[in-house]
Amino acid sequence: MDDQELKIALLTFSYPRFADDEASVFLKRLTDAFQIVGVGGIVVTPRDSSEPAVEEDGKFTLYRLNYTLLGRGRLAFGSGIMRNLKRNPLLAFQIPGLLFALIRCLVRFRKYYDVIQANWVVAALPATVVSWMTGKPFVLTLRGEDMHLLRLGLLRILLAPFVRKASRTITVNESFIPRVVQYFHLPPEKVITIPNGVSHKPVGDEAFEGYVKDYGLSNSTPYLLYLGRVIPLKRIELLLKLLTLRQFARYELLVVGRLDGSYHEFLKTKCEVFHVEKRVQFLGAVPPSHVSFFQQLARFYVSASSREGRPNGVLEALAAGTPALVSNISAHAEIVRDGVNGFLFKPENLESIAERIGEIDQSESEYGELCKGAQRSVLELSWDKTALTYRNIFLEVADAGLPR
Repeated sequence: MDDQELKIALLTFSYPRFADDEASVFLKRLTDAFQIVGVGGIVVTPRDSSEPAVEEDGKFTLYRLNYTLLGRGRLAFGSGIMRNLKRNPLLAFQIPGLLFALIRCLVRFRKYYDVIQANWVVAALPATVVSWMTGKPFVLTLRGEDMHLLRLGLLRILLAPFVRKASRTITVNESFIPRVVQYFHLPPEKVITIPNGVSHKPVGDEAFEGYVKDYGLSNSTPYLLYLGRVIPLKRIELLLKLLTLRQFARYELLVVGRLDGSYHEFLKTKCEVFHVEKRVQFLGAVPPSHVSFFQQLARFYVSASSREGRPNGVLEALAAGTPALVSNISAHAEIVRDGVNGFLFKPENLESIAERIGEIDQSESEYGELCKGAQRSVLELSWDKTALTYRNIFLEVADAGLPR
């Protein structure tokens, strides 16, 4: 088919609701990049509250869907579907309405796309139904949270018939491929990795000083930065423990991201136990446009996460020239190289990373090389490149038609 005519339906359970919204902001960056490489179409997503039901965004039309008969749908957004269900199991009654709304919209507007891009494993279910009804093929993108869910054998069994109907299954992390192939008995050639792009817009001096003042921070303080969801699997208590080590005595920790109430209280208690409460700031969620400032301000980006998909926070920090100190998990190990753009550490041996940072802090030239290495390590990653790779897959899938 003519690639100038390529149209897709991006199916997602989360999408930015307004300018500078943090909800799945990476998908907005992807759709912006799609338009640059000649891809348009529709975005189909649940509606949260008062945002427009229909909105034009360049080559894409956004359809935000109500999925309850009475009141506001509370299944999507907030902490995400799975955490919302965990907190309030009665929200499960909204699942049929959500799936029906997504299917109905995709069938209704089938003339406006050639291929469905279904984001997250559960989206394979409505995508399969729509594909059967319309003859449109779909591509499934799996992310880190999906791989955690798929540890549940029953869920894999329930979703397997739908996942197998995807023309291609895309992962954001190379290490996911063997598990996806094993879980769903897929031909290896049908599963590929397309990493997310990296976004970093340098903050000018005047704006930088404004942010420093607005957030009550200091240019002279060496900061460790964690940026992301503040939930137990991120193991932020280990970052608090870092501050108790002699080599980190001059550092302060900035925790930026949506706060989980009970876990936040746990962390505040840990701060008191470790006697670091005056050296830790929980700043909550910030607008995406402020993220570059924090990445430039920090001396090191830190994460002790127990699992990740493709950690955008790490990648964006590296793009800002900020070295990363991160836990030695597969997702981090794909990105961070010891002594090149940061360091990997084992949670049970924080002293070793502390000793290394103590040495780095004695040599600004060595730190400078780390900063240069950080930027060099992500030069090849861009949203345009990600979008172009997706476009080639879409064209291939559209030409091939539905898989047999």
